[in-house]
Amino acid sequence: MIETIMKFSKTEKSWDEILRTPCNILVDKIFTGYVTVKKYHMIKTHEKSDVKMPVYCYIIRHKSGNYLIDAGLDMSHQTQEYGMQRGLFKNFLACSATQEKGDSIGEYLKNNNIKLKGIFITHMHFDHTAGLIDLPEYDRIIMSKDEPKKEHKPFLYGDYFRHIKHIDLIDFESATKISPLGGAIDFFGDGSLFVIDTYGHSAGHISFVVNSKTEPQFIASDAYIYESDELTSKGPGKYTLDYTKGYQVIKDIIAFGEAYPNVKIVTGHGKRNIR
Repeated sequence: MIETIMKFSKTEKSWDEILRTPCNILVDKIFTGYVTVKKYHMIKTHEKSDVKMPVYCYIIRHKSGNYLIDAGLDMSHQTQEYGMQRGLFKNFLACSATQEKGDSIGEYLKNNNIKLKGIFITHMHFDHTAGLIDLPEYDRIIMSKDEPKKEHKPFLYGDYFRHIKHIDLIDFESATKISPLGGAIDFFGDGSLFVIDTYGHSAGHISFVVNSKTEPQFIASDAYIYESDELTSKGPGKYTLDYTKGYQVIKDIIAFGEAYPNVKIVTGHGKRNIR
């Protein structure tokens, strides 16, 4: 697998300046099924009740082409509870997930005759990467340099990257930190899409600010995993790599939403916005 570090110019503007000049860019939110996890996986609690959460991915429509953010669940979950997940610890660690026929990203793209120019992966958890196996024609993805690229073989894995040949890596080392968020990369260079360093849930988790004329959005992915007062008061659960940093990122996202109420904050698995 070939890895290439992408190069970007530094962003010198504030969010005030950026959001005053919205762009012609659109977002489509795509539902790909449900994943069931324990409550303590999401929120710092001892409660072990099951929580069934929707799984989404997003299509960014830019003048340069269509880009996918995450791939959601793959078609194997239409017939198998654990899909392609396997390994020595499958019975202990694998998450149950379900999908109806027609809800995979592969079927959605085919049915709507959508071609992609690129695929962003926010982080390596299976409910964000599994759908890649339904997209064999796309062998190149974009993700943070800091996100681990390998699955946990032989313990738990799904070979979701089996056909990926090239990874374009975003290096936030020299990215501008635009308060109240972390490092920000102007991906297209036109102020329309900013990739945000939201380390915490995972080592290289990324989120997005979509500076759209139609509806500006902050796509949090699992940096803000689910709409919940408990999450904001107690912090993230066991699926978060760094609790302290992950909790701070949640607070930063909330502060961003309060400072810019016209920007819709989209949580990773929430049914609604956080406001």
